[in-house]
Amino acid sequence: MTCGLSYVGAPGEDAGEAFGLHGRAHHLPARQVSAAGRWHNNEYDMTLSGLVEETRIFGENLRLTRTIRSRLGENRINVVDIVENAGFTETPLMLLYHFNFGYPLLDEATKISFPSHTVIPREPDVPLDGYDRWTLPNAAATERVYYHEDMTADENGCLTAAIHNPHFPLPGGERPLTLRLSWYQSQLPKLVQWRMPGAGVHVLGIEPATCTVAGRAAERARGDLFILPPGASRQFEIEISIIVN
Repeated sequence: MTCGLSYVGAPGEDAGEAFGLHGRAHHLPARQVSAAGRWHNNEYDMTLSGLVEETRIFGENLRLTRTIRSRLGENRINVVDIVENAGFTETPLMLLYHFNFGYPLLDEATKISFPSHTVIPREPDVPLDGYDRWTLPNAAATERVYYHEDMTADENGCLTAAIHNPHFPLPGGERPLTLRLSWYQSQLPKLVQWRMPGAGVHVLGIEPATCTVAGRAAERARGDLFILPPGASRQFEIEISIIVN
């Protein structure tokens, strides 16, 4: 789920305006949607693309152009987003990628690794224990939100979170499987984790972002709110890969 483009977080207010949960982008239909597949020598490349515009009179005019690419025979999906301020005034830009994972990737044997050295619960009374493991569905479970900080990137500037299941069910039998989510630290410097092992709501959210989920007023008060000038754009790249064995 794409959260943004001008607001991320719980419903709240900023500068006299009211905002709903995680902004408007995920409610807006895409236009100019296209799909293509082409052979390049011996490789078959597949592409999906579309355009989402968050715009209103006397307000923001943000344009998201998304391209999703994959190659036949590779367990890899690349997402490239370009967000442009198509208006004539500067506009706050908040963006969070809400990647949600569930069963059968998540079970009692699953281990989760993050590129962070510091993990901070959003609520002070939430325990840290178990943020990197998973549990069976429990009707009494409540959500936990963590902020990951002091993150270490690789030599290319990429951050990676990984989910490893040593007994993933495949047609030939159970095998170890690892899902990796990678992004550039310079583009998405924040990482939020949503842990919800509830019965009927059994999900792990790994969320690279430009911001936290405290809302726009909190980002502004900390001096962390990113402002996109008119005519300017920013690019965001994320890769999902799956490794068997």
